Amino acid sequence: MNFRNNKSTFRFIFAALVLLGLGGCASQEIRTPMPDTGGDIAIKTVFLDLGLNRPFGSYDIEGSSIITGKATEVSTGEAAFGAFGAMSAHGRGKEAAKQIVGKYESILKYDLVKEVDAIVRAEARRWHGRTRLNPESPAAGNMVMKLEPWVYLGASDDGKQGKVGVYLRAFLNNKEGDEIWRGGYNYQSSAVRPFEGPSGWFANDGRNLKNTIAHGYKIAAQVLMKDSQGQNAGWDNKPVKIMIAIPGGQKPFKIDAVILKRTKSLTIFTPKTGKVAFIYGVNVVPNKEIEILSE
Repeated sequence: MNFRNNKSTFRFIFAALVLLGLGGCASQEIRTPMPDTGGDIAIKTVFLDLGLNRPFGSYDIEGSSIITGKATEVSTGEAAFGAFGAMSAHGRGKEAAKQIVGKYESILKYDLVKEVDAIVRAEARRWHGRTRLNPESPAAGNMVMKLEPWVYLGASDDGKQGKVGVYLRAFLNNKEGDEIWRGGYNYQSSAVRPFEGPSGWFANDGRNLKNTIAHGYKIAAQVLMKDSQGQNAGWDNKPVKIMIAIPGGQKPFKIDAVILKRTKSLTIFTPKTGKVAFIYGVNVVPNKEIEILSE
């Protein structure tokens, strides 16, 4: 199945809530390289409450870092009522997403923060000597990389199948606790599975879902380790125009980006526009999910 062009395209609707009168932030500054500061950087992973910056039409389970969403559009009738219509559309999407999760909510309440923290620390040990992140350094008296993970489980139009995207917000604080840099490390899986059934996302206590999430964060952590080298990271930094299906779009569209690295299977890029906050930072996507239009 061609994921992007099929009529039943899984459309990740991360519409900027501020544009719909629901609050939130539509844009951020364009990503900058991590500063070359001296000394080790401690790791601190914390729970993220998305608040009003949550995906449009999504359902977030209390106490969970995993959000479920189904493609939701503001109808012509709703649009006529402005922000109130947008709120109505958001409510419809939220209810539809809640129905998808249904009796499986308990599966999504596992400790994602603890798991991601362990993954990042394991990668920091594996990258010893090639990263400034030190998993043994205490937060007190050191610079700290604060990490905030969350996951989006996006549903198809019929609500029967879904895809997974993992997101890791990153904030570098100096020894005084002041933020001196921020970034993001995101991974989009190409796996498409039904929600239910023996091969579904929720089968066997969510084994397929949890394994995909863990795999995504391992890749994101590896990119974080490399990126922590700042100007010495050795990225290709190749300006391009790409076509990609990204959160917030009804269909794939063109954006200016910088290709940091392209392998046989994956593309690592950062957007050059500040108006796609949901993919702020460094993104890793399978090559089949992205089209390079010009180099």
